[in-house]
Amino acid sequence: MLPVRSVLRCRSVCKPWKKIIDDHQFAKLQFTRSRSSLLPSYNNVGYKPIVTSFLFLPCYTNGYGYDDGFYIVEQDKENTNTFNTAKIKFSSSCPPNFSYHCYDQLLYVDGFLCFCLVDGFLSCLCNPATQDWVNFTSFKPSTQLGFGLDFDHINTKFKLAAISYYYYSDGSGGYTTNAQVFTVGSNSSWRDLKNVPQVMCSNFSATVQGSIHWLTHNNDMLSSHILSFDLASENFSFIVLPKCYLEEEFLLEEFHIINFGGDLSVVDFSNNDRVEVWVMKEYSGKESWTKLTVMRKDVVTGVEYIQLFPI
Repeated sequence: MLPVRSVLRCRSVCKPWKKIIDDHQFAKLQFTRSRSSLLPSYNNVGYKPIVTSFLFLPCYTNGYGYDDGFYIVEQDKENTNTFNTAKIKFSSSCPPNFSYHCYDQLLYVDGFLCFCLVDGFLSCLCNPATQDWVNFTSFKPSTQLGFGLDFDHINTKFKLAAISYYYYSDGSGGYTTNAQVFTVGSNSSWRDLKNVPQVMCSNFSATVQGSIHWLTHNNDMLSSHILSFDLASENFSFIVLPKCYLEEEFLLEEFHIINFGGDLSVVDFSNNDRVEVWVMKEYSGKESWTKLTVMRKDVVTGVEYIQLFPI
């Protein structure tokens, strides 16, 4: 499939190209193509500089209010210490009174952004390239929600999954976990899933190999495994984290899970000066985790960001 940054550039070339890219047949062809890796070769001893692009969602601009768009940040191919940025604003076609800063969870899949509220009253899907929007039906409020979005290649439909859990009212600290799925473009409502593992999940998710993934945690917000949900079979399974995280406790809020060039990856934000990424080069292979340091935290000068996605 074409990288998202290439689609954005091609769409702005001329009106005929824009018409082709906006056609639903182009989207179907794009998502049914295999996703190739964007990473160069590396090993456990060292690695080559990674030349890639990221999507940044900013917090504030100069302290005077919310930013009204997002940034495409691309590492220079000749000088890997240089990053080129381009800002894309949300158009007037977005829902009334929309601000992505008001949403609790932001998902990114193959060029699409999904905005979700934890209370479930509104979720919407956005294509930044075409500025098209789709709203989802309301979701029953719960104590906490973890969303995940991906394209089901078997049924050629986007699916939005939601993990929710409810604490018992007896004060014991116990809870029950439920899961539902919504198929985009269908007339169906949220469907309950069976055999849901009784674990808590982080808000952040990543889609790899046709499955949605969440970091799991206990009541103390300490993590140990990755929960995987297969979109086609709608079954759950677990993946073990890198060994170093199994030997020590860490706070879940300092880690995100992402799709990095087609590989399941864990992003470590716990260091003050850098962002580290653990990449699983062989899916479900616990010995295939490889540690990389990919970028400085101040890559976008003067702009604080709340989330980043590799594109």
